Amino acid sequence: MSAWKVRRLKRVAWFGCKKEKIIHLYTDIVVEPEYKDRTKILGMVCRLTPGKHIVESIEAMVRIHKNHADWILEIIGSGKQEKNVKH
Repeated sequence: MSAWKVRRLKRVAWFGCKKEKIIHLYTDIVVEPEYKDRTKILGMVCRLTPGKHIVESIEAMVRIHKNHADWILEIIGSGKQEKNVKH
């Protein structure tokens, strides 16, 4: 048994799962989804705090928007910087 399998089994045992109970489900995309005429949105869902770099993301989107005017930035969240980033 490889070292990777031993580590995996130890990890599984640590979580309290029995090896026999683990099932791997493999799925394939049968049909590629169509992306025609979709709104191009870059989204952020996070706390509005300095560590999340919200202001920097807005500044980057301003530069991106110059060449890609069809893209939109949507930010969802609340926090210390909420007043600073709202228009």
